[in-house]
Order: sequence, then structure tokens, then C-alpha cells
Amino acid sequence: MNFLQQLQEQIKNIWQNFNKTQRVVVIGTTLIVLGLLIFSTFFLGKTKYEPLYPNLSLNDSAMISAKLKDMKIEYKIGQDGTTILVPTNLKHQLRLDLANQLPQGGVIGFESFNQTRFGETDTDKRVRYLAALQGELTRTIQQMAEVETAKVHIVLPEPSLFVSDSKPATASVLLKLKPYANMDVSKVRSIVFFLAHSVEGLLPENVTVIDIYGNLLSEGVMDNSNEFSTASLTVNQMTIKKQFEDDLSKSLQTMLEKVMGPGKAVVRASAELNFDLVETSKEEFGDKVLRSEQIREESSKGSTNTSSGIPGTESNLTDVPSYQNGESGETSSESSEIIRNYEINKFIENRKKTPGEIKRLSVAVIIDGELTTQEQSNIEKIIAKAAGINETRGDSVSITSLPFNTESYSQIQEQIEKEAARENMMELIKYGVLGLGVLAAFALVFLFLRRGFSRTVQPQAVSQQISTNIDEMYNKLTPEEQEKMEVQKRIDKIARTQPENVAKVVKTWLAEDSR
Repeated sequence: MNFLQQLQEQIKNIWQNFNKTQRVVVIGTTLIVLGLLIFSTFFLGKTKYEPLYPNLSLNDSAMISAKLKDMKIEYKIGQDGTTILVPTNLKHQLRLDLANQLPQGGVIGFESFNQTRFGETDTDKRVRYLAALQGELTRTIQQMAEVETAKVHIVLPEPSLFVSDSKPATASVLLKLKPYANMDVSKVRSIVFFLAHSVEGLLPENVTVIDIYGNLLSEGVMDNSNEFSTASLTVNQMTIKKQFEDDLSKSLQTMLEKVMGPGKAVVRASAELNFDLVETSKEEFGDKVLRSEQIREESSKGSTNTSSGIPGTESNLTDVPSYQNGESGETSSESSEIIRNYEINKFIENRKKTPGEIKRLSVAVIIDGELTTQEQSNIEKIIAKAAGINETRGDSVSITSLPFNTESYSQIQEQIEKEAARENMMELIKYGVLGLGVLAAFALVFLFLRRGFSRTVQPQAVSQQISTNIDEMYNKLTPEEQEKMEVQKRIDKIARTQPENVAKVVKTWLAEDSR
């Protein structure tokens, strides 16, 4: 028989030795305990309340409480009327039910235009539109993490027929920040530009942002915009430079550690980057090329008459054949014209240079231990090839061999091992204390049964039987289990004889564990 069967048999024997009164007492006590547990679980459980909407204004709190009364929902009001508490199991459903019935934060937006109002004039519509626009902008600003409540005021001037008489739109924002919240310049600028792009005709310089204490938050925001943009650009350039150097150093170091061993090499890279944006335009003219050619040639032939005689009327009478007294001949002429049109060869190139070009690169490598000249030369060649070193650009590589100081690493490793050993010891102590607690519980149960049933059960027989069972179980245990049991017995003995010292030790363990 195992221990559980023996214990079950002993309890059965004890129960059979009970008289009628003792059995009634045991059963009645059990029923009373169970009844108390059931009553405390089901009948004493109070309704738990949780905040439905915390940090409300008085108007919002009154509006929500009126809605809850109409819905016949039990609720409580706390924190001077700024928080409404509802049953925990109804909180999420009530939020969904009230989402479409209540204006957001008590602010009326464009939902006011869902209802048509008869007899409304253009002026009334303009006023209602301005109120709805202010409400929508207020809701949006209140979504910021630092803002608790906000109020937006917009002034839209009347339209004018003359440009000279027109006035610009203006806006002002009142902010109530959450406790310990702070609005930096960038967030104030975001509010200014948000309003400027949401209201027609509103310029960023015509927006004023203040808090409930009268502090002007928008002062100098627009004047320093260029400076902040330049500063932001510089920060981005520094981030890109650091990222490039870290990636290159990590890549080279992992490559060397594959050969030298983990922790045997340290690589650092320093890069000088050119962030100038350069655009170049190039125009070249080449040799002339014949585009077209036009050739025109002309030739003519004719005859000429030559007269000779005494000048006068008679000598010029050539029409009368009897009076001809001259010589005749033939003439010819030729002409040619060539027109050539040439095209000039033209080459245009537009080039845009992307920022981030490497101007100069330097790499420093430290190797743990000593290196020969050949090894150092090989490592230098490998680093130069892997990093893309360009000597004409002014890049450089430095290889140095020095012994590393590993004392701090050894101390940290030793401290980690001690901490792990201490944690293991604490685990063993915890299990030991837990075992002592279980043994103490069994001992209390045994003492209670022995005192309650001493009239019907023979103590010597029971103790003899229990000791016999314990001896049999002890003999069946392995030497290691017997040794553990002996340790537990010693701890139990010390706990019974020296409870104050045990309590001090346990307090010390708990204090060390909480650190």
C-alpha cells in the first residue's frame, strides 16, 4: 500500500470510531463553512462601479446624467461632479449607446446642419456655420495628448466688393493643458498651421494661441520657422552620418570576428558626407553637318550688230538694206549659284547630384594581441576593399594590435554567475519553506484529530502505526531522498525550537529578494 492508501485507510478507521455527536459536529462544521463561502460569493458581492466619462465639465456631466436617468440606469457621481460612475458590466455598452446621442465634449459641430430650419436668413446660417466650424476645430485640438480642453474663436470679416476694403480672417485658441503636460514650439506651430489650413483666408501669422494662465504660446513661432527647419535638417544629416558609420563599423567588425574570434576586434569608422544639392547643365557644340544644298545654273546665247560710218542720220539708217554698212556676231553667257545650309551639332546635359556623397572616409581597427607585419598588411587590404577606401579621395585605414583589458568583463561574468547561484539557492529555500509549510499543515491536522478523538482512539496505537508507516516509507527512499528528508527534519526542528531566529532569516531573504 502506498502512502495515500494508508492515509485513506487511517481516516476511514478514525471516522468509524466516531460517535454520533462527533459525526454531527464534523458534518455541521463542514456545511457551515461551505454555506459561508457560497453566501460571500453570491450574496455579499457588491455591484462594482467604474468611471463612464472622467474629468467632465459640469455641463457635460449634467447632460450625461440626464440621459442616464431617461435610460433608467443606476449611476453615481464622484469628484465634485466631474466623474460619472456606472456598473462595470454596463460601462462599454453605455459608451456605445451614448456615442451618437451626445455631442463630443459638449461641443456642437457640423451635426447641427442635419436639421433644416425654416425661415432662417443668410446671416443666421453664417453664424451657425461659424459656430459649427469652431466646434469641429475645438474637437480636433482636444484630441492632442497634452490638451485637456480647448476653445477656438474665429473672426470672419464680411466680404467686400473692393480689395482695398477687405480685412483678413483671424483666430485665437485657448488651451487648458493636462497636469504636468508641456506644449513645445513644434506642437504650437502645428496648431497654428492646422487652423490656417482649415479656415478660408486665414494666415498663420493671424493665429494666436494662449493657455488658461495667460501665457502667449504662439509668440515668435512663425519668426523662427526657418531656423527650426535648418536645425531639423542638421539633425537629420547627423542621424544619416551616424547610421552610415555604425552600419559600416558593424559590417567590418563582424567580418574580422569571423577570423580573429568574438570580441577580438574593434572597428570604428568616421565618414565625412557631402549634403550639398548640386544641379549642373552642360551644353556642347560639335562639328557642322550639312542639312540641305541648293544648286542653280543659268546659260544664255545671243547676236550683236556693229555699225561703222560717219556719225549722223545717214550712218544710223540700218533699217534700209541699201544703207547697211556694218558687222554682225554671236554672244553667250553662263551663271551658277550654290546654296548650302549647315546644322550645328548641339549636346545638352542636365545632371542633378544627390546629397550624401562620401567626401572622406577613415577606418580604425584595433586587434587584440600581437600581429605580424604580413597579417597586418593582409587585414589592411581586406578592410580597404570591404570599406571601399579611395586613396585619391583622401581615405585612410589604420590597423593597430593591442592587448584588450578583460578585467571588467571577467568581473561582470563572475557577478552574473554569483547572481545565478544566489537565485538557485533562493529557489531551493522557497521550496524548502513550502515543504515545511505543508508538513506543518499535516501536523496541525493530525494534532486536531488526535485531540478531538482522544476518547475513542488509542493514541499509542495510532502513533505506533504512523511511525511504522513512516519507517517503512523511509526505508523505501533512495539515499538522496533520505538525506533531503533529514535536512527537512533539521529545519523543522530549528523552526520549532528557535522560531525567532528562523523569522529573522526569512525576513533577510525576503529583503534581499525584493532588491
